[in-house]
Amino acid sequence: QLSEQEWKKAVANNPDPQNYTPVALVGAVALQARVSWQQERAQDLEKHTTTLKAANQTLKSRCESIKEQTVYLNQVHATLKKRLLDVMRKVELARCMNQPLQRDEQLAIAKLVNLQKQMEAAKAVLIALHDKSQNMPPPQPVHVTAIPAKEKLLPVLKEHRETIERMTNTAKVDLRDVDLIQNRVVAQVPALK
Repeated sequence: QLSEQEWKKAVANNPDPQNYTPVALVGAVALQARVSWQQERAQDLEKHTTTLKAANQTLKSRCESIKEQTVYLNQVHATLKKRLLDVMRKVELARCMNQPLQRDEQLAIAKLVNLQKQMEAAKAVLIALHDKSQNMPPPQPVHVTAIPAKEKLLPVLKEHRETIERMTNTAKVDLRDVDLIQNRVVAQVPALK
């Protein structure tokens, strides 16, 4: 038997009075029943935890699979979009193929022809400069009475060498650009072929 004071203390110390009610356990049988019930409840909760872990693992694997499928579908989408744009471009070219040139298009062709002539002139000048730089006679030896210190001469020579290399590279790039632009103009303006 519990005293009234112990019962009041149990009611007052109840952590959650809405969900729990103190129960007076009298004897070993009641205590054994309470322990058995707690063990069954713990086993049920363990089963639920195992089920939740398995479900979580399944969801993770499905998520990874969906991510891989998304990457693949994005690649397929990009490929199909590129093909669609190619087809649309070809259809537009075919649609406009036999139509007469409009005034703005004729002006654009005239400007392109003018640009091509200017590029050919620039290319000829660049080739002439390049040939002259290759065919220049070696410089005459200069008689120097006093040679400057090596520490002073080395930075100047290095700077001159870098400048010459930059100029040579620029000339090569300009020649290549002129060729590329000329090829584009010839490809776009059939009258120049």
